Amino acid sequence: MLRPWLLAAAALVASLTWCAAGQAALEGDPPAFDAGEVHAGAPLSHRFILVNRGSQTVEILETQPSCGCATTTLDRRLLRPGDSGSLLLTVNTLTRPDGPASWGASVRCRCGDRDEETTLTLTARVQADLSLTPSALVVETDGPVHRSIVLTDRRPAAMTVKAETTCPNLQVRLDAPIHAGDGPWTYTVHLEAPAELPEGRYEEVLHLYTSDPEYADLKMPFTIVKRGRQRVSVSPAAVELTGDSPSRLVLLRGGDGDMVEIGGADADAAAATCEWAPGARPTAAVRLRLDPSRLPADGLKTMVHVHLVQPAVQTVDVPVTCRPR
Repeated sequence: MLRPWLLAAAALVASLTWCAAGQAALEGDPPAFDAGEVHAGAPLSHRFILVNRGSQTVEILETQPSCGCATTTLDRRLLRPGDSGSLLLTVNTLTRPDGPASWGASVRCRCGDRDEETTLTLTARVQADLSLTPSALVVETDGPVHRSIVLTDRRPAAMTVKAETTCPNLQVRLDAPIHAGDGPWTYTVHLEAPAELPEGRYEEVLHLYTSDPEYADLKMPFTIVKRGRQRVSVSPAAVELTGDSPSRLVLLRGGDGDMVEIGGADADAAAATCEWAPGARPTAAVRLRLDPSRLPADGLKTMVHVHLVQPAVQTVDVPVTCRPR
């Protein structure tokens, strides 16, 4: 039987161990900051101090802002016990409405054999003399780009505005400002790119340079995802057959008036054969057949490859599944 003082000592050690494990080693000093009143569109950032209050080295693995209008910048990733570093949280206030607002950043780190997470918070009260519509812009297209963005200024005096983007393949056009009676001033910006814009993902920034020193450079991040034009559609996109019905017609249709010509078709499995007609037509067809005598007892999964000559030299892959009888 353990003596009472041994039980008390064991309980104390367990309590201290639990506290050490439960308390985060990395802390914000302080973890929250109130910036007071800010004007929408004006630069807003705060540098948080991060302190390692534990007894082991902390490695910062990742920082994640709470929204797409914020970015984070670390000055160092390894902090020994007692060391301090900083995280700069920068936010775009242009898209915020009037009233209280908050932005956060989570800091995930590793301390010894465990991962921890610390949250930092920046708050402010936004005075929205200016606003931007839409507040966020993400364009996914396989054709040309044409989007309009409206800057609204609720103050009585007009300002001059110049628009530029960081994307050299994107054209930007600014309409003359409009002012209706006692209403706000509106400035409409058009972002345009031809259908020939190369495929890819474009993470860019729209800069609105104004004659107002308080709003000298209004920044709006935007994203354009340009996909390749789908020139041929396949129906069905995937084929499911059974041993009792081992045949199916696959249709390939051209888009925008394109003609489709099949140069060949083959399958990965020996049990599958393909038939097609030569020549170009708006809709081409491949007849897929499976030989029941060559099907595995547990069914078949294979891929059919249709080799096109028109509208472009390419191979269309169609997955095929055959369930056993």
